[in-house]
Amino acid sequence: MIGLLLLSGLFGTIAKAEDFKLGILRDAVDYFAVEYAVIKLAIKHAPGDHRLHLIPMGDAVQPRIFNELERGTIDMFFAGHTRERETRFLQIDFPLTRGLLGYRGLIIRDDDQDSFNPVKSLGDLREKVRIGSGVGWPESDLFRKLGMKLTTSDYDSLWPMLTGDRYDALHRGLLEILPELDQRRHMKVRLEENLMLHLMFDFFLYVRKNDRTRHDILLQGLKNAINNGSYDNLLLKHPQLLRALETLNPLERTIIPIPNPDIAPLVSRIPKDYWYDIRELQSRLITNSSGTQANKKQE
Repeated sequence: MIGLLLLSGLFGTIAKAEDFKLGILRDAVDYFAVEYAVIKLAIKHAPGDHRLHLIPMGDAVQPRIFNELERGTIDMFFAGHTRERETRFLQIDFPLTRGLLGYRGLIIRDDDQDSFNPVKSLGDLREKVRIGSGVGWPESDLFRKLGMKLTTSDYDSLWPMLTGDRYDALHRGLLEILPELDQRRHMKVRLEENLMLHLMFDFFLYVRKNDRTRHDILLQGLKNAINNGSYDNLLLKHPQLLRALETLNPLERTIIPIPNPDIAPLVSRIPKDYWYDIRELQSRLITNSSGTQANKKQE
């Protein structure tokens, strides 16, 4: 009864229609198709009749976009977690891809696979691999603290810097890596065959510090989508995820854990089942697919 009363009270305070202006990083709707779909799902399943507007931010880097969020040019933005962002803004405590962003494939030069075959551990990464990462990316600070050999630049410059032997491997998230490679088939780069990095990490939604209304709408919508099965129904059938799992095949890769102490307090606040385990997820999808095929044969 108490739970019902609390939920009813929440619905009563946030049911008013709101507009949501979402800043779009690098105008890259295709790259972030899953994240945008999840945000739309949250708004759909939140109480009230709300509208989502995508606001292109051009080539603006993340620090500038967060400044625009503070100014009110946009109402929300999603980005990787940092303690500074969590303090400066209201963070919706829900990992948008349920941790899939923290599973990283590596993009390497076409002729460089042999150099990566001996790499099996975090120590090997530190010793043998120069990592490329973006300016302003939270992972860049993390990798630097872990003692990795790091080269940073803006996103577009990282690609020619890789082919130019300025570093050895560009890390990209499970859902990002293949669309980005598709756009660069003319470049002499490829997906590394054996490794996957894993850090507890994801995109989180941020709104202005005083915007409790939009915060509560988004959080309730995401919780509703989890509880009614809509989130799993969306993500586990999404072609971007299915293709990534088939191509990267995490079950056959060496997964190297990357410690991320900065996110530990946040993780402790989030229900454990909000985070996917990539191997369990792949096994689950394989089992579901086998069951579907068996049922079709019986029919």
